[in-house]
Amino acid sequence: MRTSTVLIAAAIAAASALLAWATMPSRPGISPLTTPAETFALAFDAPSVESITVTSAGETATLTRDGLGWMLTLPTTGNKTNTWPANPDAVRVLINELATQSIETGSDPDDPRSSDPLAALTIDLPEGPTTIAVTAAPIAGRLPVRITSPDGSTRRGFVPASRFRPTDVGQLAALADPKPFNTASSTGGVITRVALQPREGEGFAIQRVGGIWQLDEDFTSQPPPRLHQPTVRAMLDDLQAIRAASVIVPADITDLDRPIEDPFLTIKTTADLPRTAGEPRRQTSAMLTVDDQATVDGLTNAIATRTSEERTDALQVHLDPQSFPALPADAESLLDPAPIPWEAGDTLTFQFSNNNEGSDWLRFQKTFDGWRRESEAEKPLTQSTEGSISAIVSTLARTWPSVRRQTIPENTTFDIVLRVAPLSGGETTILGVLIDPIAVSVSDGVAVWQAPRKAAGRDPIAETIIEAIENMTTEAP
Repeated sequence: MRTSTVLIAAAIAAASALLAWATMPSRPGISPLTTPAETFALAFDAPSVESITVTSAGETATLTRDGLGWMLTLPTTGNKTNTWPANPDAVRVLINELATQSIETGSDPDDPRSSDPLAALTIDLPEGPTTIAVTAAPIAGRLPVRITSPDGSTRRGFVPASRFRPTDVGQLAALADPKPFNTASSTGGVITRVALQPREGEGFAIQRVGGIWQLDEDFTSQPPPRLHQPTVRAMLDDLQAIRAASVIVPADITDLDRPIEDPFLTIKTTADLPRTAGEPRRQTSAMLTVDDQATVDGLTNAIATRTSEERTDALQVHLDPQSFPALPADAESLLDPAPIPWEAGDTLTFQFSNNNEGSDWLRFQKTFDGWRRESEAEKPLTQSTEGSISAIVSTLARTWPSVRRQTIPENTTFDIVLRVAPLSGGETTILGVLIDPIAVSVSDGVAVWQAPRKAAGRDPIAETIIEAIENMTTEAP
């Protein structure tokens, strides 16, 4: 009986507690159920955007549709503006983000700055402008905004602070094309001239003539030294890959002709633009002027400019020295490292003379059966002679340890003179050979290739060609 009484009392107490909880009034600010916040989107037609303008901290930047591309107008010091092409892919991503941005409905806090926004973003549409004003600093990771539609109506809400942009001119400037030498690929043009001028050193310029790169100098008295075309093309690829680490706004550019007073390095490219038959030649140039002043992050200051017939654009950027390419120090770094510009197997004729006047030539031609004397095509050569010819030609087609511009006097008496011609029917290359106890030098009159004798750890170019020449001198003319 006592046990039943205890159980009944416990049941009554539990029922009373449940009833009290169920009838207890809710405290303000606490709800057992959370109602999802209502959201909306701007939902404009992304391809119809004509321009985007951002104003913040007293500065204004604008992104404007320019034909098939986009152009940025950015602030500079002295209340001036400057233009620079925008990266179309980055612009496309930004506009799509704005068009689909989810905005949570709500009222911004009672902040006296609400009428004077921290930043204003205006999207120019065919039906009129849509303006998004950031009315206060982030609150719990959300930015309070006020949206004014083309019809003048206003809505308030919140956007995620970490995913909404641009809220200042720097974020819009980040859309700039980061590659200073992107003029050729962006316009369909072809780079035809490159000039490099370091602070210390002579600098050099190269130009493209008939599809072949050569030094851009006065060669009225002699032909230019031959450049190594793969090396030049690799340098062009490196230039076009140079990329800005960040954009500086407002830019401090006072003189576009000399944007940095004492630059560490200046690079300038010229590109020919596409044209139809009968049209005059059109060109565009790009220049990067690099300072040696570094930021605390190890970045260097630089100013990029692009000049066409219509205008000059400029952009101040920071470059990362760690990713900056190792460019040639001088013109000699671009010279062809091999005395003949074709593969050894592509050689058709070989002529040999130990007479500096070029008489008493031994003349040989390559056939399907190997090398033959031109005057005795039916008679095979001795194995020693044929091996010597192959050794000399192979050595001339290899990369030599050093090459420089011509420094041998014109009246030099060479030990050996060679004439070599390719299968393609190109011009015959005439080479003078000098042999001394230190090195073997080969000259074509405008450049000199040199290989040291008995150099430890190197391919024995010098000794190979000396031995082959000694064998050739025993061949009767």
